[in-house]
Amino acid sequence: MDYDLVEKAALITARGLHGVRMVTPAQHRMVREKGLFPADPRCSIKGNISPNGKVFHVRGQHFYRRTRINEAQGERWFCSVSDAQKNGWRAARR
Repeated sequence: MDYDLVEKAALITARGLHGVRMVTPAQHRMVREKGLFPADPRCSIKGNISPNGKVFHVRGQHFYRRTRINEAQGERWFCSVSDAQKNGWRAARR
């Protein structure tokens, strides 16, 4: 009981073991095989390279669900719009 309140505080503030996000084995396979899920679930912005250049898609946009990320071709996941823009990617038009 000596650490009960410390552990509860860590749970509430998502620190230590409680701050780790787990990916299921199926999601991990899809990350590698199909580019459907980011390695870090908090980073869900898709940085896609198309004939129109480097474009990023956020959830809810028209082509978000269809877009696949192929990291071997230079495509990547971003955690924020500003991070994508700082790295030279522009927002998708739709």
